[in-house]
Amino acid sequence: MGNNTDVYSLEQFKKFLWPYWIEYYFTDSRYYTIDNQIVFTVWSYPNFRKSFGDTDEGAKEAINFMNEDIKKYGFDGVKVIFFDYHKQDAGTFQTMANMGASAAYAYHWQQDGNKYETTVARLERTASNGVLPIIPTVSVGFNNMPWAKVRYPMMTMSDYAAAQKWVKEDYIPSHATEKWQEGLVMLSTWNEYGEGTYIMPTTDEKGFGYLDALREA
Repeated sequence: MGNNTDVYSLEQFKKFLWPYWIEYYFTDSRYYTIDNQIVFTVWSYPNFRKSFGDTDEGAKEAINFMNEDIKKYGFDGVKVIFFDYHKQDAGTFQTMANMGASAAYAYHWQQDGNKYETTVARLERTASNGVLPIIPTVSVGFNNMPWAKVRYPMMTMSDYAAAQKWVKEDYIPSHATEKWQEGLVMLSTWNEYGEGTYIMPTTDEKGFGYLDALREA
């Protein structure tokens, strides 16, 4: 569910969106699962909440429905993971937890993502709230030249490699509380050129550098 409110009640969700997702996504053998649970990421947690009465209880009822109904198709439940909306306060993550989220993630770290030190600090800050598991995101910055016509630096190859190493050797061992979190990291992103945060091979000096660092990690 993205930036727009797609439904206005649980009944609409059950009738229109949920059957479509089941048929076209969740029952496709290629769909990503963890421990036989479908992984469902939500870009806008406020709009998800708004879709179900704009209350924590309404959103939780919807997630409870998803968890139970998906079992008809041979799964064990749903892991709902909300985008952090660029927030860092405990209240935001508490709202997500109240709604029934399994974890939170960052789509990217904006300009904080272009340095190793700021990436580490941001992850430690959000994880320190202790409310929800924070899936570690390794971003490369926010060089949104196509949109803002201003060029910003992207993460260097050495910082990117160091960030991957830190996530693997420090963050995950320190913060993973369940087995499924131990091998999970968000990579931001493959080809988000509009926002200037991409790891896809390019013809400039980066080449395959980001992917080489990933392979090494």
